[in-house]
Amino acid sequence: MAPAPRPAFDLEGHPFFWMTQAMAARDNALAGELKAHGLRVPDWRVLDTLYARRHLSMRELADLSSIDRTTLSRSMDRMQEAGWVT
Repeated sequence: MAPAPRPAFDLEGHPFFWMTQAMAARDNALAGELKAHGLRVPDWRVLDTLYARRHLSMRELADLSSIDRTTLSRSMDRMQEAGWVT
């Protein structure tokens, strides 16, 4: 018996494809600029979010910066050691 045909999927017509392409292009451009300062793009998102909102719980910070809490915790430890956050 032949396998069932796969449904057609137009990747280039999917809005989430283009959203992720735009975000990746932005992150790649930003990464080069941030590297000179010893920062990564997720670090910048955290600092940007903290600058805008100041006092946030880790959960709020994770939600607003779009970083899962485990990764955020490690990033915060690294940024604290580097003196970026207290």
